[in-house]
Amino acid sequence: MDSQNPENLIAQLRERLNEAESNRAELERENRELRQQVAALRGLADNLPCFLFQTKNKVDGSELEMPFVGNGITRFGYTPEQVYQRPELMIEMIHPDDRELYFAKADACLKDPSLPFAIDMRIVAPDQSVHWARVRSNAMRLSDDFLSYNGVCIDVTEEKEIEAALAESQSQLKLALTPPHVGVYFWDIPTNKVTITGKHFPVYGRQFEDDAMSLDDFFNAMHPEDRPRTKEVLKEILANQNTYEVNYRVIWPDGSIHHLSDRGVVIRNDKGQAVQFCGVCWDVTHLEQSRGELETKVVEASAEIDAMAARWQAMSDCSPDFLMTLDRNGRTQYINRTAAGVTREQVIGSPMIDFATPEDRDSILENLKATLERGEMKQWETSFPYEGGVLDLLVRCGPLILDGEIQGAVIASTDVSELRRTQRRLAHDEQLLRELWQLQEKERQLTALEIHDGFVQYVVGAQFALDAVRYRLQDEGHPALEDQAKGLEMLRSAIVEARRTISRLRPLVIDDDGLVEALRYLAAEEQDRYGFDATIDCEGKFEDLDPLLTGAMFRIVQEGVSNVRRHSGTSHADVAVRRKGDRLEIGINDRGKGFDLKKVSNERFGVRGIIERARLFGGSAKIDSSLGKGTRIFVQLPTLARQTELHALQQSMTQK
Repeated sequence: MDSQNPENLIAQLRERLNEAESNRAELERENRELRQQVAALRGLADNLPCFLFQTKNKVDGSELEMPFVGNGITRFGYTPEQVYQRPELMIEMIHPDDRELYFAKADACLKDPSLPFAIDMRIVAPDQSVHWARVRSNAMRLSDDFLSYNGVCIDVTEEKEIEAALAESQSQLKLALTPPHVGVYFWDIPTNKVTITGKHFPVYGRQFEDDAMSLDDFFNAMHPEDRPRTKEVLKEILANQNTYEVNYRVIWPDGSIHHLSDRGVVIRNDKGQAVQFCGVCWDVTHLEQSRGELETKVVEASAEIDAMAARWQAMSDCSPDFLMTLDRNGRTQYINRTAAGVTREQVIGSPMIDFATPEDRDSILENLKATLERGEMKQWETSFPYEGGVLDLLVRCGPLILDGEIQGAVIASTDVSELRRTQRRLAHDEQLLRELWQLQEKERQLTALEIHDGFVQYVVGAQFALDAVRYRLQDEGHPALEDQAKGLEMLRSAIVEARRTISRLRPLVIDDDGLVEALRYLAAEEQDRYGFDATIDCEGKFEDLDPLLTGAMFRIVQEGVSNVRRHSGTSHADVAVRRKGDRLEIGINDRGKGFDLKKVSNERFGVRGIIERARLFGGSAKIDSSLGKGTRIFVQLPTLARQTELHALQQSMTQK
């Protein structure tokens, strides 16, 4: 065999070397692209209001591993490293009240891997704060013994809080608007006689011979299935409660079933024995029907959400947000979905600013510049035309950093249209409650004036007349002098009680001399009537405040002092009222026995009244107490800011 020419061999080796260098360069380029894509996806996941996860479960539930947990878990107070070290932490962080439901769903999914795992549950952070989480995931079989679940955990705390606030506001509004004359009754407990508001008791759908019926008539009209439960409730109320609330069904003569709701108070004698019920009941059948329809809609909506979650194939598709990544020039590199009439092809490669409305363009450019040039996290709200309407979007923009340099931006846009509509509805309900409260305060004021200018004046005149008669009887030594003196003393007591009634309705001194004098009058009345010492310290001017606001401040102090007197075991309280700029502060302190806040019932209307009054005026109330160390009530109220906010929300609601 002839020897190969060395020059040809060298040429071949050089050619192979060049080819290897070219392949290496291509592999390095592909590696850089993969690193950029991985960094983009991680940046995208970290900007979501959720975290992504992957689990490895043994089908019998005995083992759990966490191959992957996204950085988004930090919004719940934990880190991925903690979960990697202790996978069981994923179970421990679940609120104890939700674990039974979680295990039930987990067991069902392990038995049938075709079922999607879907649950709304609470997560307890290390600082004991509670977050609502919505978990959705699907299973993939790894072997006969192991399954892998890929899913997402979304923070829905704000959604749950708004739903609860709206439900509470609507409940208060419905109660406030209930006609007080419908179904009013008085049950005399010793005689079991029930006096009603007319011969035809509306909520019972039948006519009675007179304006009274026996307790047996009351229960005979009730649905048989509800009688035992209602009797047990009444028994408990008689034993240890002063207010009651009970729902039951009645059967009308035509056979129709109606749902009734009872509210009322229990009147007791000096020995604490219940002697009378004063209550009102009204037909809430339409509310029960609406509740059933709402529950059906909730079930249908939940099923739709579950079906949508089952179709999600990629991690980015788990988010309901509009997710985008931009390059350094603000051009769109990725988007998970688009609005109607806009295709992905139109968006990819185009500047994101091209899809902004003219009025938002300048502010969006400024925010993008701050992120792309300086790496700042920015957040703003904007609107976007969508399916014939307008979406309100909450936009969060963060830098995409690779190898220590800003390579672009990651944007998550959340649809907050329903949230804003809910806030506007909530503001409208609060305003309506304020107006009802204002009407009530006005009626209290008029009633107080009528008592002061009418009844009190007549009684004072009668007192003067009896004084004159007393002198004549005294001169004559008349035997009726003692009886006349008793009658005169009763008139004096009536005058004192009438003035106390005026004070409870609305102290006239508020309107005549202002808030400060009204508080001092309150302290003097507490000292005179109960021997209770309330020190009043006021700082600032309050003359220009809205009368409804000053009335609320007076009621808060009145309720706080009353609570201290009745429950603290001390005879002294310090009250401080301050005005600092556009903020009002009320502090009520005592050195009494204190109490455990966790054991206080929501039906303690004193505490709840303070909190609700503060909330209704856009403020807050904080109550700190510990056994043996006393109690501190601290209330903050705005002067004009809340009224301006409510007006702005109502205007925006009207426009939309």
